[in-house]
Amino acid sequence: MLKTHMVGYLLYQKQYMLAFTESFNQADIFAIKRSHYTIEIEIKNTKDDLRKELNSIKHLRDDQPGPLKNGKKYYKHMEYLNKSKTRFSHIIPNEFCFLVPEDLLEQAYAGIQGTPYGLFCYKEYLGDYYERIEEIVTPQKLHVEKYDFTKNIELLYRASNECQFLREKMYGGWPEDSDRVSEIKMMNF
Repeated sequence: MLKTHMVGYLLYQKQYMLAFTESFNQADIFAIKRSHYTIEIEIKNTKDDLRKELNSIKHLRDDQPGPLKNGKKYYKHMEYLNKSKTRFSHIIPNEFCFLVPEDLLEQAYAGIQGTPYGLFCYKEYLGDYYERIEEIVTPQKLHVEKYDFTKNIELLYRASNECQFLREKMYGGWPEDSDRVSEIKMMNF
């Protein structure tokens, strides 16, 4: 549910050009602004999941030696926080943010202090749909290189797979005699 609200917020409230879920670097959301700058948003729903990722960030921020057990997240943040010159991931976004529900806001806020990371909060009681997203901390740029559109084929591949997954989830596959399938075919996606 948080992904749906956040993608709606980015596309319709903030007027981003594109927003994808489950994208580069296993990002929950990867979006491209009209300025061609990118943002990665990591959604944390549970205290334990947030704690694990914040521990990697704290470890790097405080220059503690050696990686943590949470390897992929550790190496991702090592690059994002410019602690490594190697390229572990495909794309380093221009900005990185967390999206958390309100009950995790204090923990997330404390965990990103001393980093260029941003923070969004999902507030159940605010408005409708994407109006429930509130920007708490505006992210700083990790770098200023704009998105390289030669990477579009990878985004399109991921978007195609996600669309198919959603269709299968919604309709249990594609029974050709379904009324809804006929409607979708007429929409000319």
